[in-house]
This record gives sequence, C-alpha cells and structure tokens, in this order.
Amino acid sequence: VMKRRIHMAKPGTFFDSFLSIKKYLNRELRRDMREEASEGAASSLNTSISSNEKKKFYFKKMWLCALMVYLSYVLIYSSRNLLNGIIIARQRPIAKCFTITFIILPITLIMSVLVRKWLSKYSIQRMMTYALGVYCLYFLFVNPALIYFKKRLDVNEFLVADLIADGKVAYKRARFCEILFCALTSWTVTLQFSMINIYESFVQYVLMFSVFNEIFTQKQYNGFVSIIVFCETVSLLTSSILSLMHQQIIASVEYYNKEYVNMTFSGISAALCLTLFSIFAYLRKTVESGRTGSLQRSNVVLHVETPEDDYDSVRDRSLLSLLRLKFVRAISINVITLFILNEFIYISFESGVYTKAKKTFKHVTSSVIKSTDIIRIVSALLILLSLLMSVPRWLIQNNWKFLAYSPCVWMIMVSIVQFTMDTILKGVDNDGFQFVSRAFQSLKSDKNVDLRRCIYGIYNTFTITALIIVRYFRNIGFLITKETLTMMIDSKIRPRLRTIYDGMCPLIGKAIASCVVLFTSELLNFSDARSFSIVVLVFALVVFYFWMKNTRYLVKRYYELF
Repeated sequence: VMKRRIHMAKPGTFFDSFLSIKKYLNRELRRDMREEASEGAASSLNTSISSNEKKKFYFKKMWLCALMVYLSYVLIYSSRNLLNGIIIARQRPIAKCFTITFIILPITLIMSVLVRKWLSKYSIQRMMTYALGVYCLYFLFVNPALIYFKKRLDVNEFLVADLIADGKVAYKRARFCEILFCALTSWTVTLQFSMINIYESFVQYVLMFSVFNEIFTQKQYNGFVSIIVFCETVSLLTSSILSLMHQQIIASVEYYNKEYVNMTFSGISAALCLTLFSIFAYLRKTVESGRTGSLQRSNVVLHVETPEDDYDSVRDRSLLSLLRLKFVRAISINVITLFILNEFIYISFESGVYTKAKKTFKHVTSSVIKSTDIIRIVSALLILLSLLMSVPRWLIQNNWKFLAYSPCVWMIMVSIVQFTMDTILKGVDNDGFQFVSRAFQSLKSDKNVDLRRCIYGIYNTFTITALIIVRYFRNIGFLITKETLTMMIDSKIRPRLRTIYDGMCPLIGKAIASCVVLFTSELLNFSDARSFSIVVLVFALVVFYFWMKNTRYLVKRYYELF
C-alpha cells in the first residue's frame, strides 16, 4: 500500500486555510474516483460518455452535496444553539424534556410514518423539495413574526415564577404542572425549538441522507461519509462564530434594539434555507441529466435470518415487519442508546450551567450559549485535524472495530464519573439524597471551603473536556459507523429504513432520557436533574449493556461481508 504525504497550507491567512480545505476535499474525491475505477463495474456511465465527462459529473455531484450538508448543518446548529439557551433560561433545563417528549417526538413519528406511505407514490427527491419549500416559508414569514411579536404573543414570563414562589407546587408534588405551564406560557420559543429539531430529524437525516443514498454507489458513499463529517465540522465552527457574534452584538446594543438584531439573524436563517432549496433544485437537474447516461448502481444486499419472501416484500409491509430484520433492529437500538446517554450527559451539563448562572447572577442564555460554543469550537478543531490527517478513512480500512466501540465505551466512562460527581456535589449542597449528604457532611464545614472550590473546578473542567471528546467520538466514530452500515442495506428499502433509525430512533432516545428525568423528578420531588444522578447512572449502565451487545453483533456482520 502506497502511503501519501499530506501537504497542508501554512496557517496564518484565511486564503491559506481555504486552500488546505479545498485540497483535502479534492484529494478525497480523486481517491474515490481511483477506487471506483479499480472496482470496474461498481459504478459507471455508458461507454458513450467519456471518462472526462464522468469525472466532471462525479465532482459536480459531490461538491453540490457537500455544500448542501454544510448549509443545512449551519442552519441547524446556529438556530438550535440560540433557542437552546433561550428555552433553558425561560423554562429551565428539565422543562426542555417536556417539549422533546410530548411535542417533537409525536410530530416526528407521525411524519416518519407518512413518509413510508408517501414513498409508494412520490420520489424521495420530490418530498425533499416539498419539505424545503415549507421550511423556506417558515423562515421567511413565520419565524420573523414570532420574534418580532414575541412579547405580545407570550404570556408574562414571570407568571410561573409567581405561581410557584410560595412553595405549594413543590409541597403538593406537582412539578409536572409547573413544567407544563412553562412550556405553554412561552409557547413561541417552544414552537421555534420544535421546528428546528423536526427539521434536523426529518428533513436532514431522513430525506436529505436518503437522497444521497440514491445518487451515490456504495464505494462513493463510503468516501463521501468523510466529507459529510468534514462539512458538519466546518459548520460547527461557522455556527459557533455566528453565535458568538450574536451574543456580542446583543450585549452591546440597547434593550429595545435587541429584537432587530434577532430579526437580522433570522434573515440569515431564511437566506440559508433559500440557498439550500436552490442548490437542491440544481442538484436534481444535474443528477437527472447524468442519468441519461445510464448510471449503474451496485449495492451489498443485506441478508437476514428471515424467510426470503418476507424480505422481498418487506418494503410493502408494516413497521413491525421492518424491525424483524435483526440487522436493522441492531442499528436502531444503537442509535437509541447513543441518544439516551448523550441526552443524560447534556441534561446534567445544562443543569449545572443553569444553576451556576443563577448563583452568580449571570445571564442564563448567554452562559449556556458560550459554554456550548466552547465545546463545539474545540471539538470541531480536533475533528478537522483528524480529517485532514485521513484518520477516519484509515480506521474504516484498517480498524473499523475501533470506530464501532469507541463511542459507547467513552460515553459510559463519562456517565460514571459525571453522575457520581453530580450526586456527591448535590449532596454537599443539601439538594440530593439524605444518605449522600450525611456521607459527605465533612465537606460542608468552613474548613473545607478551598477543597470544595477545588472539587467544583475539577468538575467543571472535566464536564467541558468530556463533552468535547463525546462530540468527537460521536462524529468520528458513531456517524461513520452508522453510515457505512447503512450502505450494506438493499437500496430498495434503504429510504424507508432511514425513517426508522434516522427519523424516529434519535428522538425516541431523547424522549426516553427525557421521560426518565421527568418522572424521576416528579417521583423523588427534585427540581434539578443532578440531584438524582445516581438513578440516572443505574439506567445508563443498563443502556450501555444493550449498546455493547448490539455493537458486537454489528461488528461481526461487518467483518463477515468485508
């Protein structure tokens, strides 16, 4: 095997950085072209089309798809980061669980089921066009109206605080009603948060990725996965820069001008969505013109332990029939378990940021956004470094097992340390279980003030560092693993299965984690999720067992085929 040297542009100027990125993308594309050529019949146009035309078509298709991924992720991350900070500030971290469980999840499940039915009548490209059109209208008209008229549309934000000030809600163990009132009184933020999460789950991961599955062969898509991760990483940096700019401008303008600043950034979201719609329309035209050259596709067909006639007709059967496929069920469970543990960790992190901001009299929204931006920027730089060094491609070819196991192992290690520290620190603050408070009573004395500060400092540093590495392994490990496994599924049923493990499963995982937090909070009468972290840890260990069990099966199936 010939090893190639990576020539990177010297840091210093934006132009040098751009040349380095462009060189990386072109290198990935040319490498895929050579692999395709060596495969022979893996994917080719008619002999009437010259190799230059084929190469031009392939590069054009790749660049358009990469640009779509980049713009879509910028739209998601920039919008969700701001809304995440606002919803935590106005509704508290635990109230966000209510929105995910009882609003976002049901709508996404309904849409995923409808997509499976619509696939028999409409193409995936047509549905993608309609979905982008709807969101263009939303970002052009609905979102600006919600921002501008928010004060008139929302109920007084201090209403819930006044209702619970006397402590009767906590005494009567009716915290669930408090959470419900928070979501209803600030319903504009709830709607905006729901819309951007539905876009991510439904439009991005179901429709857009299904389109990519249709227009690429397996070899092409395996190479394109690295470009997806690269574009997502660059979009993380872009959205973090936009977020920091937004917070800097908001802090420097007068109160009555803040709405206009938010309106301006809403216009950026609308422009991104319109650009995305235009690029997709051009991509459709490009692919359709390319198919006149009779683009041939080749896929590794998934074989499972079910009767052959069941497999042949599975695309026409119900969701339960699809989940009978053990391979599909294993991928789905892995996605669910990842998002359960990820949601547990982030709920703990956001609760800590919220509590610290309240104690130090800092702005909650700003604190959440800045903390999230730190995690995103550092993790994005680490991922970019790995991509420019071709680490993911090397791992896919030489150590795919490491990619599969690394996310679950790291996340359970983080869960054990973080939830244990949460339990101890909340016990010291007399906001946890009594047996924990008694066990660490010595830390409450005035003599141990410096020790407590040291422990809190270690905890804060560990949480930020752990979340950076969690995001790194989620992008480098889990996403690449899932996408390479996806291409092992027959293309006839792949779009329908995406509605399950890319549309339903992430939100099911978030909803399960949110339900555990909501009902444990109600049962144990705690308002902070970190107060009952020991219960969450037990649940996380059970989830980890199923994740490892399914990962072992998927690794075995992957090495059987490759």
